[in-house]
Amino acid sequence: MGFTDKYEFEELLYGVAGWNSLITANFQALDEFLQTYIPGTAGEALTARQAVYLASDGKFYKAQANADSTMPSLGLVIADASAGGAILVRRVGPITDAGWSWSAGASIYVSDSVAGGLTATKPASRAQPLGVASAADTIFLNVTLIAL
Repeated sequence: MGFTDKYEFEELLYGVAGWNSLITANFQALDEFLQTYIPGTAGEALTARQAVYLASDGKFYKAQANADSTMPSLGLVIADASAGGAILVRRVGPITDAGWSWSAGASIYVSDSVAGGLTATKPASRAQPLGVASAADTIFLNVTLIAL
């Protein structure tokens, strides 16, 4: 078994047993290279797809666009977590929630009224776009740190 020159992916040869675990490992390597996720620790109980920010204690908390101290968001947490639990924060790429009902093409922002919440209404101050709704239940995230 060899590795490719770029990204150091494991080469998949025809007829290789265990190919599914090799593909999983390759996608994890690609995610790490592209930095689509940020690993971290929850500073409070978090629910999947909430916007989070990184606090001075090195933990992630619910972001809210009503104060500088709870911004900027670094992305959306991808799974529920209790305080102190390990989390992954998605910052680039599609993320889906069957409970969403966005209008395709709408910019999605960190909410200024709900901690961890999202809104298609641009907040009056500290407006941080997280991405664009690509369907009613999907946002294509492209989180950038902008001057708020």
